[in-house]
Amino acid sequence: MGYSNLHVYGDFLKVFDINVSGKLSGILSLREPLGTFQNTIFLLYGSYILSKAGYNIDCWCNEDFYESSGGERLYTTEFTDKDWIDNLFMLEGMWDFNDGNADIEYANKKRGKIKIFYINSFIDQRKTWIDYIAKDTREDEISLYRKGQQKGPDTQFEMKDDDELARDIAEKWYERFDKNMTNYVVVSPVLNSALFLKAKNRMNEFVKDDVFLASWELSKRFIPNKKERQHVEEGWKSLFKALVTNFKARHPFLVYSEEQEKISNTQEWLKSSRNKLEGGNIDDAIRDAGLVCEAILQILGKIHKIEQDESEYNFLLNKLSPYIYEEYGEEVYNDLDFIRKWRNAVSHPHKEKPNINIATQVVRRAELFFELFDLKRRSSSS
Repeated sequence: MGYSNLHVYGDFLKVFDINVSGKLSGILSLREPLGTFQNTIFLLYGSYILSKAGYNIDCWCNEDFYESSGGERLYTTEFTDKDWIDNLFMLEGMWDFNDGNADIEYANKKRGKIKIFYINSFIDQRKTWIDYIAKDTREDEISLYRKGQQKGPDTQFEMKDDDELARDIAEKWYERFDKNMTNYVVVSPVLNSALFLKAKNRMNEFVKDDVFLASWELSKRFIPNKKERQHVEEGWKSLFKALVTNFKARHPFLVYSEEQEKISNTQEWLKSSRNKLEGGNIDDAIRDAGLVCEAILQILGKIHKIEQDESEYNFLLNKLSPYIYEEYGEEVYNDLDFIRKWRNAVSHPHKEKPNINIATQVVRRAELFFELFDLKRRSSSS
């Protein structure tokens, strides 16, 4: 299954496939925020779907929250996309970082309360995999796991098969059910699908109703009308896109990594521009210098969340002007405007034509802009 087809996460998981370069410390620094964001998106998706079915996150609108927040309640059924984005940090705090899972109670005025267990791992990390991976009482848990991975000849190690694992998973979550309300288990799409199906069948031995759900089944369960469900899913895609854009803006290193091909192209255009200038091909030298700057502006546009329905030089320079002034300075902005002017001049027959002095300035200013951009790019991974 392609990443773009994974429910909930859409194409976000592509970031885990990006070939990155830079200092190891910078690359490793992304591991935790990437994992946290993925986990939080999972909770947000479930809460978003349930809000469209009339369910609020109970702990955000109860009396305790009202008192602790200074007289405020948050009703997710009334949330806009901006509200979800602004309160994303509150969902981050709902994960149990010991076992990688979460449970949230939701309230509906007519239907009462339900509890959703969000499963992001089939492994209980507090027990270092022992309950779900191996059976050996002679070794401490960490040593057992390491030996099990090595599968050395001196290791007495027995892997549980999928049927045993499925039984354990179903029993574990059934034991956690709150008998005072309806409970559901919602499983992340990144987990093993074969094991999920076995655990789902096992859960049916405890509960007659289908309560062990894949993420895509959640919307079908709570929003049975197909047309309405499609509308809700389209709304989710729009919110998801904004969330990913915000996340990448906080971590420019991701944008730089995604745009590595474009950055390589700018380096080639830069060399080409210099070669054409030295060969006396003034117009093409200026055009290539313009391509360099336009490509960099497109990358900066992604970092600063500029909607790029238009990716043309003039549009981007205008939209990015506050950031260029702040991050690069007024002189750099003036250089880019100078390059823009002469790029337009060589592209239109009735404009003033540049001479060799003008062309030299254009190429050199483009080189300086790339050098500054590249310096900032490299520092983002440190």
